[in-house]
Amino acid sequence: MALFDFTKNILAGKPINLHNMGKMKRNFSYIDDIIDGSVTALDKIFNCEIINLGADRSEELEKFVTLIEDNLGKKAMRNYVTMQKGEILESIADLTKAKKMLGFEPKTHIEEGVKKFVEWYQGYYKQN
Repeated sequence: MALFDFTKNILAGKPINLHNMGKMKRNFSYIDDIIDGSVTALDKIFNCEIINLGADRSEELEKFVTLIEDNLGKKAMRNYVTMQKGEILESIADLTKAKKMLGFEPKTHIEEGVKKFVEWYQGYYKQN
């Protein structure tokens, strides 16, 4: 969701909020990887299993924003704000079960995922 909102705001010349002064790390998952894992799970017979799907690394929020800027060819207006209540500094998916039970391995690195998203966004919304 951040990728969509940040892209939209950067293109519109609106500021983006970066909580904890931008010093956070997130597990940015690409939709194609999640779909692959979900489809694989549908083909298996499990009895009420919960399997976490996601990317296999945490990335810095500043890197994420820089990748969006690079792909858009436009700088973001960053609005650095304090940490939100209930927010965590870093998230990462535990893929132990997904790897064991589904053979799941995320394939799309953040650089490729952001590039693909920005291309889709600009085409879909007719943005240059």
